[in-house]
Amino acid sequence: VLRNQLAARPTLAGLTATREDDRLTIFAPAALLFDGDGPTLSARGREALYLLAPVLGRVGNRVEIIGRAAAEGEGGDGGRGWERALTRAVLTAQGLRQAGYQTDLVARGVIADISVEGLNGVELTIREERAGRP
Repeated sequence: VLRNQLAARPTLAGLTATREDDRLTIFAPAALLFDGDGPTLSARGREALYLLAPVLGRVGNRVEIIGRAAAEGEGGDGGRGWERALTRAVLTAQGLRQAGYQTDLVARGVIADISVEGLNGVELTIREERAGRP
């Protein structure tokens, strides 16, 4: 169902959905969501989150938002990169909230080798809720 939604909306072009055993992961490239490397959602990014929020809301499970960015700074400590990654996650969470998403969200940042395709951006992970697990 989600892949059909993504395919039917040109604004969502570039998002990819991957199903694993216990989760569904949607990856949004940084170029789709943000203005350059800055800490601002682009108009296209806000529109994509507006379209994605009701789809995620129908699932009903908590969404984990993982912002990814390259390490920056002296010694590869990643200080600014980590800040950029976390900012991406928080802005994505805020965009989903503004678009009407009501269910639980968790936002975190991760330093990644963004030269690897599929790592420069934001990952939204929806885990299956299983009986006996919180």
